[in-house]
Amino acid sequence: MKKRNFLTTAALAALVAAQMAMPIMAAPATNQIPAGSDQHTTIGIVEASSVSAAQASFDVPLYLVVAAVSGQGNIQAPTNYKISNKAAQGGKSIGVTKMQIENLGEYNASSLDTSAWAIVDGNNGSPTISNKRQIALQLGSLWMPSTLDKAKNEKVAVPFGENTFFQDANGADGKATYKPIEAGKDMDIAVNGQVQNIQRTDGKASSQFKVTYTVSPLEVLY
Repeated sequence: MKKRNFLTTAALAALVAAQMAMPIMAAPATNQIPAGSDQHTTIGIVEASSVSAAQASFDVPLYLVVAAVSGQGNIQAPTNYKISNKAAQGGKSIGVTKMQIENLGEYNASSLDTSAWAIVDGNNGSPTISNKRQIALQLGSLWMPSTLDKAKNEKVAVPFGENTFFQDANGADGKATYKPIEAGKDMDIAVNGQVQNIQRTDGKASSQFKVTYTVSPLEVLY
């Protein structure tokens, strides 16, 4: 019979910003965490004159850092970004049931030198990027929605759908089911993105975005 994953009542919100370095758990605990518990890390962007300069920022724990490198349209990003289910063997699977993103600074297109960054619509890998403070950001297979017209700390829902990165096909009853992260297992989340291909100089990483994952235990039925 087809495996189906149903939500149980507990929910865990894990907060992640937009740049990272070493393995990070977006849901860093077991399914015994009380419903509504929050865990977070911060996402930042660093500008660099070369790839070698960007790599130095990839070793900060619990901090996801991507680099906009001079003369490159694709960002440099870590390959070890993941959500881990730290439950002991025999524990319940968990799944990501909701995702939101927000700006951590104020985007100002008329004053780019002092502006924070903003996300543009990924447009299925063909984004329109108009200036040096815009980024198209992809986590897993999901392109993040635009935050160009959003205020600081205004949350924007990341759309899911059937057979997407975190969501399976709907059940026979039409309800959403979610891809399980089994006890002791990880879900690797590829980080990709595009920026304006311009000349850049070395700078310090600064927090730009926060991603909120709602992670819930799943009841797996056969």
